[in-house]
Amino acid sequence: ATTGTSCTITATNQLNATAATTCVVTATKAASTGYLAATSATKSFVFSLATQVALLISNSNATTIAKGNTGITLTTTGGTGTGAVSYAVTGTGCTLVGSKLTVSISYLPGSNVSCSVVATKAASGIYSLINSAAKIFTFK
Repeated sequence: ATTGTSCTITATNQLNATAATTCVVTATKAASTGYLAATSATKSFVFSLATQVALLISNSNATTIAKGNTGITLTTTGGTGTGAVSYAVTGTGCTLVGSKLTVSISYLPGSNVSCSVVATKAASGIYSLINSAAKIFTFK
């Protein structure tokens, strides 16, 4: 028998967990001719979240964006599981709405606006949260 959130024992006596949790297992043997029933001491097994594969912002061919462009829709590759992807931007003059990166200030002649973007894929199931490396986007 097992206790613990997300813990199961299969028909072949394999212990599985579908999330980070601690499973407590007790083995029981039924009584048989000449023998009483027996129960083991409890044993705890700790399941930790697995690391997702690397998450990358995949707009590699669009890190320089021409002035007047209506922005760029950010995309990612990698990560594991079904966690939602979100983005965070730093730098003056950039705006992020959902996954669309745009310039939010007027350009001065000969000036550029640069923004750093980090993507985050949320934890899901047995996988922990993961952040991408920062990627610089320059509006020229």
